[in-house]
Amino acid sequence: MKIVYKQDGYHSYCYNDKKDKNDLGITKPKAPYIEEVFWAEKSIKTNNNDDDEEYEDKLYIEYKITYIDIDMYLFRKGVIFLWEDLTIQAANKIIQKIMLLDITPKKNKPEKISLFINCSKGSSLGAKSLYYFMKSIEIKIETIGIKQVSGAGIFALLGGKSRLALPNCRFRLYPQFSVKFKCKYSNPEFFNELKAEHLRWEELKNIFTLETGNSIEDVNIISYMSTTEAQKYGIIDDILSEIKIAKTEAEKASEEIFLEQESYKEPDQELVDGWEKESDQESDDEWDEESDQEWDEESDQESDEEWDEEREYKTDF
Repeated sequence: MKIVYKQDGYHSYCYNDKKDKNDLGITKPKAPYIEEVFWAEKSIKTNNNDDDEEYEDKLYIEYKITYIDIDMYLFRKGVIFLWEDLTIQAANKIIQKIMLLDITPKKNKPEKISLFINCSKGSSLGAKSLYYFMKSIEIKIETIGIKQVSGAGIFALLGGKSRLALPNCRFRLYPQFSVKFKCKYSNPEFFNELKAEHLRWEELKNIFTLETGNSIEDVNIISYMSTTEAQKYGIIDDILSEIKIAKTEAEKASEEIFLEQESYKEPDQELVDGWEKESDQESDDEWDEESDQEWDEESDQESDEEWDEEREYKTDF
């Protein structure tokens, strides 16, 4: 095995030349995740017939803590990232993740999905498919701009029910659709595809005007914007000061149980001893009363038997 050292800008790192050079060998930490688990247990019911055995299922619920990777932990908490160009492949991955979170059981299902966006470009087909899917699903999706949102990434941002951004985020629009090409001979298929692409971008432009409430003439003028300008323009609803991740119902229930256990205080030993003495004394008094009653019943029964014997003896004479 050969270790190669490389320096890139301000960072220096090493990697194994036999493996992927992009893999730096950094282990990702694991985080605890609480989920609600259902499991059933079969128990034998009492039956008069010895040959037949009847079973009944008892359902139990428990809160299980598992340690999973950070990526999976954030995904189960409803956090999805778009940190690449919004191609049709990237849009399909995000759609699959949103669908998986939507069909998750209610106890382990997050209250909302947070889509963090740092996307500068992409395809019109990917932007269109992701936008319409996010608008058609019932679960609440909030989109958050992180660093730069431009081109196709803007339509991913517009697809959320609540649109947010950090103060350092920047926005850029591509109002004009233009393609530069050098072709000696005309190709009908190429021009048909170019026309379809132009129609898709025109549809996206109409979506942009519908979401922001501005005219197409304004879209053709504005290019670069800050977060405050984007808020005034209608691209985002609010500027975030801090990021909060919602908790699942299973986590809330487990926290309530944990707080109840912490709030429980053991009683003083003197009080416990006093309670035990009182309970022992009460049990002794009850035992004495029961024994006296039994003794009285036995004595009455014996006296009745003796009286019957005396009567029989007198009648014989």
